Amino acid sequence: MKYSKPIHWGIVGTGMVANHFANGLRLLPGSQLLAISSRQESTAKIFASQHDVPRTFVGHQSLASDPDIDVVYIGTPHPTHKQIALDCIEAGKAILIEKPFALNEQEAQIIVNKAREKGVFCMEAMWMRFIPLIQRVKNIVTEDALGENLLLNATLGFRSPFSSENRFFNLKLGGGALLDAGVYPINLAFWLLGKPNTIKSYLKIGQTGVDELGAFIFGYQNGSLAVLSTGNRIFSFNQASIQGEKGRLQIYEPIYSPTRMKIDIFQDSKSSSKVRQIASQLEWLRKMSRRVRTLTSRLQNSDIYMPITGNGYQYEAEEVEHCIRNGQLESNIMPLNETLDVLSVMDEIRKQWDFFYPVEKQSKVGG
Repeated sequence: MKYSKPIHWGIVGTGMVANHFANGLRLLPGSQLLAISSRQESTAKIFASQHDVPRTFVGHQSLASDPDIDVVYIGTPHPTHKQIALDCIEAGKAILIEKPFALNEQEAQIIVNKAREKGVFCMEAMWMRFIPLIQRVKNIVTEDALGENLLLNATLGFRSPFSSENRFFNLKLGGGALLDAGVYPINLAFWLLGKPNTIKSYLKIGQTGVDELGAFIFGYQNGSLAVLSTGNRIFSFNQASIQGEKGRLQIYEPIYSPTRMKIDIFQDSKSSSKVRQIASQLEWLRKMSRRVRTLTSRLQNSDIYMPITGNGYQYEAEEVEHCIRNGQLESNIMPLNETLDVLSVMDEIRKQWDFFYPVEKQSKVGG
C-alpha cells in the first residue's frame, strides 16, 4: 500500500532514546507523532506534554489498536522488543525497532517471520547507518578508493556508573556492553565489509554476570580484517578507521553520529583519480568546512566535515517513511536479513564465552 497522506507515528516507551526520536520526528514535515504509550499513565502524560503528543495510552496493546497510527517506534529495553513487535504486527502496524532488534537471532527471526507473513514494514533502528557521513564512507569503500584487503578498527564504549540495578549491568534486563554498545562497531563492520567468515572474541564478565569489556576480530574470505572493541565501564575513543593499500580513512567520534572524517590517499595509487572525483563531488563541503588541503607529495589529504541536521534521529525515520510511501516492506539500507546476521554474530560471541541470558537458558537458546 502506498501512502500519500501524512504518516502518523506512535512511540512505545518514554526513556531517553524515545525522547531523542520524538525530537527527530519534528524535522519531518510529512509526519506527525500522534500517540505515546507507557506502562504508567503519569510518564505517558509527561512525555506527551513535553513533545505535544495528542494521545496517550497505558500499555503498548492500546496504542497498537489505534486505527489512526501508521507506524510504531519501539524504544523500550531490548528484552521487551519481541512481544511488543509481535502485538504491533498483529495489529497491522509498520514497526521500527530500536537496536538491538531483539535479544538474540531466534527472537529476531520470529519477529521477521511475522512481519513478512502479515506483509507489514519492519526495520531495525540502527540510526548510525543513515547518518550522511557514514553513508559517504560506504560509497568510498565501495568505489575501491582505499583498495582491497582492508583493516577496520572500530570501538565504542562508555563509562557507566556501576549499580546492580542499572540495566547495563542487570542480566535479567539484557545488560552488558555487547548488545548496547558493541552492536555499533559490529554493524559498521557489516556495513563496510559484510558478514565475517571467522570470529574470535574476548570478553570480561563482571560480578553481575554481564559482559563489561569485549574485543572481537572478524576475518573475511577476501583477506580483510575487522578489529572491534566495546565496554560499559571504559572511557573509550568511540572512533573508527579503515586502512588499505591505497589509503586510509579516519572517522572521528562519535562513531554512531560522526560529522568529520579524514582521508589520506597515496598519490602514486591508481585510486588518486577516484579520490579527486570524490573530493569534487564534495565541493560544497570543502567550501563549508575549509578543511581540505594537500600536504605532501606522497599523500593527498582531505579532512571533511559533513553536518547533521537536528539530532540525527530523523534520518532513520525518513527512511521508514520513504519505504512506506513506496510500498516497500524492508529497507535496502538496513535489510532484515542483515539484522538477523548481526544478531547471529553476537550470539556466536556470547556462545564462545558461555554467556546466556536467563530467558535463553529457560528456552535452551544456544544450548
